[in-house]
Amino acid sequence: MENQLIIGILRRLAGKVNSRAAAGTCRKIKKRHGRLTIAVGRNLNDRGLADDEIDYLFANDLVIALQICQGLYPSFASFTPARQAALISVAFNLGKPRLAGFRRMRAVINRGNWQGAADEAENSLWARQTRHRATNIAARLRGVHKP
Repeated sequence: MENQLIIGILRRLAGKVNSRAAAGTCRKIKKRHGRLTIAVGRNLNDRGLADDEIDYLFANDLVIALQICQGLYPSFASFTPARQAALISVAFNLGKPRLAGFRRMRAVINRGNWQGAADEAENSLWARQTRHRATNIAARLRGVHKP
């Protein structure tokens, strides 16, 4: 896997989010006295997250997304970097339970049918919700999008 290429693609697809947007996806969020907190009482409303903290969280999430893909797609290591980045991006966005729910897409990927995989991605509720991201990912799965 070409890490810098994949990291660059993911950053462009997901964007570097501010702490409030990041807070919406965190499992350890609590609302106390009208303030969003994370972890051990970190006040996101007033303090937020520093760039290095965002990078640290991103790196951890990237490792998790990669592990999800390696588990769902036995030939993942042989995929092109653009296809790896596309699938990591979907895993990053959806998490394992929801990505595993794309059964038909997973089946065609595991058969090497990239056109079918792109079609399955585009014909999903996820694609209707994420429009630009899904279109970009489908192009990468087809092999027509340049890194």
